[in-house]
Amino acid sequence: MSITRRKRDGRVVWRARYYDPADGPRRQHERAFGTKKEAERWLTTQRAALQRGAHIDPRDSRQRFGELIEEWRGSAVNLRPSTRASYESIIDNHVAPRWESVQVSAVSPGAIQDWVNQPAGKVHANTVKRIYSVLRVILKVGVARRYLNSNPCDSVRLPRPPAVTADERIVLTAQEVKQLADAFEPRYRVAIYTAALTGLRAGELWGLRGRDVDLEHSLLRVEQTVKEVGGRIVIGLPKTGKKRRATLPASLVEMLKGHIEREGVGPNDFVFTSREGTPMRHPNFRKRIFRPTVTRGTCTKCGQRSKRAVAVCSKCGSASLEYVLPPAKHGFRFHDLRHTCASLLIEIGAHPKMIQEQLGHQDIQTTFNTYGHLLPSAHEALAAKLDAFITSQPEITPPAGPVHEGDLELATAEAPEERAM
Repeated sequence: MSITRRKRDGRVVWRARYYDPADGPRRQHERAFGTKKEAERWLTTQRAALQRGAHIDPRDSRQRFGELIEEWRGSAVNLRPSTRASYESIIDNHVAPRWESVQVSAVSPGAIQDWVNQPAGKVHANTVKRIYSVLRVILKVGVARRYLNSNPCDSVRLPRPPAVTADERIVLTAQEVKQLADAFEPRYRVAIYTAALTGLRAGELWGLRGRDVDLEHSLLRVEQTVKEVGGRIVIGLPKTGKKRRATLPASLVEMLKGHIEREGVGPNDFVFTSREGTPMRHPNFRKRIFRPTVTRGTCTKCGQRSKRAVAVCSKCGSASLEYVLPPAKHGFRFHDLRHTCASLLIEIGAHPKMIQEQLGHQDIQTTFNTYGHLLPSAHEALAAKLDAFITSQPEITPPAGPVHEGDLELATAEAPEERAM
């Protein structure tokens, strides 16, 4: 390490230089300062960083964040296609517009905190968390490449997500499940029952093949997913990366058996397909078939159908309309069939571990975090069962014959001796 005095453009500058042993003796780092003290202070900082093993090449720290994005793309080789598409969308729409031209060293905790706070109140807290997570993953590559000493995202506080409301997580009763499923044409009816009674995610449901349906043992083998990514059908593993089994109730076994026979589903064929027999594209199904069915109403007087809740029939003016689901539940989403399955399992007293396995959660804590708000009703049901059990027991009859006062005194007198023995 050295400091030399030089003249540049008629003024004195102090050039500080040092070598990084990790880069070899020929590569030096240097910087010019207006005073000798500034140069000494800088060298002291670099020396301490070298001793701690936390040295950052000054040239690397001046790298643009856009270059770091490209390095992340080159290292992210194990992402699922749907995950990669989601990350790329977040980068294009949120991360790159803000950070692409910024030096990596300037991506500070304070700057990130300000950026995270800006959308607060405008977008859902979970969306902010997803955007932040992508930024954090990219900066993690910067730490691994020694462009940064630590990840600045680690010091950032995210907005607290609001409590889940009724419109965000709507569950159906068993009767409402039947009403909804029966409103679909036969080829989709069994799919709705399967989603509501097994808790499969949409991609897992559409990815079922004939050989995955074990009617003899009343099981579904959940081994793959089918998703539409960038207009293409992509087959991948379930969300957790693990295969699992889901239990089938007897009534659903019969439905699936009839569906497989009726549709001529072979071992390698998808169990549920579009009307054209092609793999299911969930966004199309949700928009064109599922949503219109959820909100559909029928006039009991003239039979006119309505696509959404209305006060009177548009054809005959009657106020007598019946809906597939109550208007309060017209926000029901396809994913809410999975929540409905969990709700039904809790209602019948299923053990949380069984619920975790049926739904394919990675750990039991996920099950409690997601469905803990439904457990109080399960506790009440358990208390009611305990009460019913206790009250159903026969009363204990005391021994026959009177109890004499002398017997009572004798028992009282002998009690201390018995305790002593």
